[in-house]
Amino acid sequence: MQHRVYRSDDGLTRVQVIGSVTPEDVLQVARLLSKLLAHPGPTLVLIDQSQVDPKFGRSGRRALETIADSLAWDRGAVIGSSHINRMLARIVLELVRQTERTRFFDTEADAVAWLLSPLD
Repeated sequence: MQHRVYRSDDGLTRVQVIGSVTPEDVLQVARLLSKLLAHPGPTLVLIDQSQVDPKFGRSGRRALETIADSLAWDRGAVIGSSHINRMLARIVLELVRQTERTRFFDTEADAVAWLLSPLD
């Protein structure tokens, strides 16, 4: 798997989606993300889709549905999405029930600023 899931020095949990995404990738990324989200304090997630292959098929969405309940964050930001990827990301966010807590940004700087701003 070439995707990356890690906690950065600024306290954000970061997901870099690189290349194609298989159902196995979905499950592996979700497991890693779930572990990182289990820490105390606000959970802030930055998802970078700038290097993703836009093909995210039905089997990937089904895999995500199986683990959706384990993925919850206080705030999530998505960057690097084309118009098509934003539409697909909205479907994925619906599956993990995070549409109200997640926004799309054109730049990483804007996303990070929003994520690190005081929670409402």
